[in-house]
Amino acid sequence: MRRLFHYLSGTDLALDLGTANFLVFSQAQGAVLAEPALVAVDRYSEQIIAYGREARDHLGRSAGRVLVSRPIPDGTVADFSAAKQMIAHFLRAAARKLDLFRYRALVAVPLGISAVEQRAVLEACEVGGARDTLLVEEPLAALMGFGPDVPAAAAHLLLDVGAGRSVVAILSRGRCLSSEILKVCGDLMDEAVRKDCLERFELFLGLGMAEQVKMTLGSAVALPEPLTMPVPGKNRHSGAPVPVEVSDAAVREALAEPAQALADAVARMLAKVPADLAPAVRGQGLLLCGGGSLLRGLDQYLGERAGLPVLRAEDPLACVARGVARIAAEQPDLAKAFLG
Repeated sequence: MRRLFHYLSGTDLALDLGTANFLVFSQAQGAVLAEPALVAVDRYSEQIIAYGREARDHLGRSAGRVLVSRPIPDGTVADFSAAKQMIAHFLRAAARKLDLFRYRALVAVPLGISAVEQRAVLEACEVGGARDTLLVEEPLAALMGFGPDVPAAAAHLLLDVGAGRSVVAILSRGRCLSSEILKVCGDLMDEAVRKDCLERFELFLGLGMAEQVKMTLGSAVALPEPLTMPVPGKNRHSGAPVPVEVSDAAVREALAEPAQALADAVARMLAKVPADLAPAVRGQGLLLCGGGSLLRGLDQYLGERAGLPVLRAEDPLACVARGVARIAAEQPDLAKAFLG
């Protein structure tokens, strides 16, 4: 009976096609699926052999035979075939969890997505079983993802710090008035930590360890108590494994340039706010979301430099997916078959 009900009534699935994570939500169930946005490809057969966590398990285990990659790095589709297969695979998995036979997919897509990329997403969702697919611009989805924490206002200033890129935008009445796509992002922060360790300690780190260092020690402002951690890596000259004690101060110095770049982007967008909307933006402040916004003290850092209050989403990683699910339930007119 449950399966028949789902077939007759239909259900909306909300997708966030992130660089690092693939999220599927439904308004009724909440989080349905959360997987790394990875595929593992057999180099010999050129076939995808694993997705998500299973693909990640191949990292470092099948050197030479299996290539693990992100089909959608930097917010753009790099491998159309792999991206389409990954989207369809995860959609089918989410539908199976909910016993869905008939559903509509609403997908958050990056600003500036090309017509070819749009078509790839639509085709992938159709292969995955969606009866209909609508696309939503990511900044609008992110704004909706804040939920009742953000009262209605004439305009909003939003910064979404993603893994592969970031976006700062001015939003008003369901439209994106102005936006800027930024190269500074979570991946760039990881690379900044890796580069600093190489220059400061002559220690070579993999990007996975650099990300761990960032998450453990990273901050945009001074911490109440100093932190240190032993960081395993290889000496750049001998290649020998050498653990080095790294401090939060060193990591903060490495992240100073990316943090400043985000602050500069917010300042540039503030300068573009129309005069009649400036009071609303100043009163509302900066809305901050995305996995990169979890850097300790980033909200305080940006607020001090912009002279604005800053509200970070309760769940920054899932903000976009939650917003898409909310749009599906409350304001489906914000989604459309193709972006203009």
